[in-house]
Amino acid sequence: HNVTVLDRLSNVDYNQTDVIILIHYNSNSTQEVINSVKAFVNSGGVVIAFNDHNNLFNARNETNKLLSFSGIEINDDISDNIIKNSGIVWQNSLYEFHSSPVITQLKSSSELNLGVWGGASVKATNLFATPLIIAKNGISDPSLLTPNKNGEYMGNRSFDYKDGYGNIPLGYAINYGAGSVVVFGDASYIQVPQSMYNWKLLYNI
Repeated sequence: HNVTVLDRLSNVDYNQTDVIILIHYNSNSTQEVINSVKAFVNSGGVVIAFNDHNNLFNARNETNKLLSFSGIEINDDISDNIIKNSGIVWQNSLYEFHSSPVITQLKSSSELNLGVWGGASVKATNLFATPLIIAKNGISDPSLLTPNKNGEYMGNRSFDYKDGYGNIPLGYAINYGAGSVVVFGDASYIQVPQSMYNWKLLYNI
C-alpha cells in the first residue's frame, strides 16, 4: 500500500484514498471537512481513529465532532482494571477480554497482549455498532482535568462511587453506507513498541 502522512484532512485526496488512520486527531475541522469525511465513508472509505485517556491533546473533542455521524463516541475518562496490575509498564492493565470479532482468533500470549494501558472507554449510540474490545472487570474513571488547564491526566486510577464498573468497551466499529468507522480509546495498540507489532490484531481490525 502507498502511505501518505498528512497534517490535516483538508489535504486528503479522497478519490485516491481507501483508509484514513487518525492518531490523536485534534484539528479544528470545518463543516466542509466533516462533510467530506462523511461522504468518503458513505462511498466505501474506512476511517480508523485512535484516541487516548482524558481528552489528551484535546483529541477526544475533535475526533467526536468529526465522526459524530457514526454514532460512536470516546468518553472523557481513563479505563483501568478493578484488580490492580503488577506494575509492569504496558502490560495489559485490563487482564481479561470478552470474545469479539478482533479477539476471537488471537491465541498466543504475544497476540493477546493488547497493550491496553489507561486508554479511554468508548460508547456507541447506534445499536448497530460492534464492540471490538471489551474489558472484563474494568472501571471508567472520569477525567479530573480542569477545563482548559493541564491537570491530572491519569485520574486517580481507583474505583470511586459513581465510577463506571463492569464490561467496559474500549473500541467500536460500525458500517456506514458502503464504508465503516472504527474508534479506539487508546493509541497504545499502535504506538507502544511492546504491542505495536501485533500484526494479528491489526489484521483482524
